[in-house]
Amino acid sequence: MKYWYDGRGHLNEFSPETQSKLLCYPDLLDPRNYALSYIRDEQETYQVLRGEFLKYHMWAIRELYQTIPNLAMILNNRDLTETVHQENDFRLLLNHYMVVYYGEPSNEISKPWGYIYFPEILSGYQKNGLKNALSYFEIYKFLFLMQKEDEFLVPLNKNPEDFMPTLRKMCR
Repeated sequence: MKYWYDGRGHLNEFSPETQSKLLCYPDLLDPRNYALSYIRDEQETYQVLRGEFLKYHMWAIRELYQTIPNLAMILNNRDLTETVHQENDFRLLLNHYMVVYYGEPSNEISKPWGYIYFPEILSGYQKNGLKNALSYFEIYKFLFLMQKEDEFLVPLNKNPEDFMPTLRKMCR
């Protein structure tokens, strides 16, 4: 499901009527259009479009958790009051979600950046999603890849610019 943040603290479902107003880039598949994505399988894909009112992904995280019943079962209200969401992300990984955050997609920024947190085992749906977005990821200079291993998040790329070979490997 795709959502957009209205600037008044609410998420609204995306519709084709709002597409031209919300998209930073013309292609709906372009990951730069999304501030965050939580991807588990076809029935559990939640994305928040950046749009005109959402510059930073942090603004939408709490609203997304409170909007989606499946996410509300993973986290409680105390978890949502935390300002650092890495522990919440780790809980999502434990529940087999792949978590993706992007920096501000702006033509003025020469080095777009983002994070992808991988669960220990990727589903076929998650791998296909990565494959479909590979050409878009090529423009990134700073994409940090982290994977849950045991009880830790482990970096998959030693240098930020080494992410593409690692990302291609994750798609296999």
